[in-house]
Amino acid sequence: MKRLLVSFGAVSLSLAGGLLSGSTAVAVAQEHDGGAYRALDTLARAMTTIEARYVEAVDLTALSHAAIEGMAAHLDPHSVFLDPDEFAHLQERTSGRWFGIGVELVIDPRGARIQRVIAGGPADLAGVHRGDLLVGVDGHDLDGLDMDEITALLAGPRGEPVRLDLVPAGTEGAPARVEVVRDQVIEPAVESDELAPGVAYVHLDSFRERAAVELERDLRAFGEDRPLRAVVLDLRGNPGGLLEEAVGVVDLFVGSGTIVETRGRDGEQVEVHRAHDSDDDIDARLVVLVDGGSASASEIVAGALQDLGRATIVGSPTYGKGSVQQVYEFEDGSALKLTVARYQLPSGRTLSLHEGIQPDVVV
Repeated sequence: MKRLLVSFGAVSLSLAGGLLSGSTAVAVAQEHDGGAYRALDTLARAMTTIEARYVEAVDLTALSHAAIEGMAAHLDPHSVFLDPDEFAHLQERTSGRWFGIGVELVIDPRGARIQRVIAGGPADLAGVHRGDLLVGVDGHDLDGLDMDEITALLAGPRGEPVRLDLVPAGTEGAPARVEVVRDQVIEPAVESDELAPGVAYVHLDSFRERAAVELERDLRAFGEDRPLRAVVLDLRGNPGGLLEEAVGVVDLFVGSGTIVETRGRDGEQVEVHRAHDSDDDIDARLVVLVDGGSASASEIVAGALQDLGRATIVGSPTYGKGSVQQVYEFEDGSALKLTVARYQLPSGRTLSLHEGIQPDVVV
């Protein structure tokens, strides 16, 4: 069983081996805990009875997945079972790389509106623009289709073209046909701009792989021509991501001190992440923007910078997610995302639902 350490929003990426087969698990449970063995025995008997006696034929894989899903749902809102497709999607989101055409859509009465075109992606290269109205895919009219149905039409193998019927943004004319070749999409985690000379604005939409590296790259670029006086770090709507990336972002601005600790069952310390002193630390004035959509890894960044006196937090209270999930991958490609720890900020505070980071300046 592979392990992908995640806290969604705070994800720590690590892979390890070690599979327990069903029979081995039962044997271990029987040897060490008779109660656990009896529970496994009951579950096995229930599945056997359903397979043999249910009025219709059943898929045992689907049945076992449903059982795990029910167990996870019994624990807490953040422990979930992921079927193979859902787990593959999680891995894509974490890496920021997938195969497709590179757009984000919102449903429109006539089809789907292009809400975002990922820079450098296949759709961008083919001339698709934000605001275009997608009304057809490969000759299929999108009128009345839901998002899952539209997404299924757009999906396909890498290298295969897909024909899009698009009404250009701001017009009501006939659609134009644009051919887009599906390819790898690499979504940047950071979007940046210069608000004024020496004042950088950077938006992180999630803490996926290389987010800290991308952030540092953009900030160093701003400082090439003139001193970097201030940074506005926008974490609004950022649901989280990789724990290591959150720690890396804080470490860009802080030279010492604890950034975050994770504590497991009975409060046992699992990990401690500390800042590293460096001559390259960014010492510009720092403002962090947050809202109710800022969660987990975003809250680690905002909370640590607030506790360490390094940033002014502006916006509205954050979501309040203080738990850490670890993802266990099973042999069939499914996975269990399980809450294994809670994190603690430098001041010792923890977060819970509806008790997130309180901004220094509420707007």
